[in-house]
Amino acid sequence: GKPSWPIRIAAPLLPLAIAGHLLAIPRFGPLGAAWVTAIVTGLGGLAGLIAVLRLLGTGFPAATLARALLLSGLAAAAACVWPARGPAAVLEVAAALLLVLAGFWALGEFRRAEIRFFQTLVRNLLSPARGAQGGSFSI
Repeated sequence: GKPSWPIRIAAPLLPLAIAGHLLAIPRFGPLGAAWVTAIVTGLGGLAGLIAVLRLLGTGFPAATLARALLLSGLAAAAACVWPARGPAAVLEVAAALLLVLAGFWALGEFRRAEIRFFQTLVRNLLSPARGAQGGSFSI
């Protein structure tokens, strides 16, 4: 019911990204481009979160944000320890993703219904023949 919200959120980010890149790339090169992209993307995500919370009328999930920041920091630190290039970078990203997911699970972020959903999803993905023969998949 709010079709203009995504445009209203994203529109200011484009000139911000362009200005940031024009300032950061000549001075810091690819690292500057990465930082500007990360910051602008983070601002867009935060703006989207605020819009959804406003639309749903719910409170801000501060504990979830704190866990996400902690786990993201740990994943970033692990990526710095394991500087992979080429095909090994895919393994590095997969390992970081598993680290973050395991951390959310260990910190109790997932509810039982969410865990059951993902167990069913993984089972169906690992056994495509079973899914084609009438295996159950429900949300």
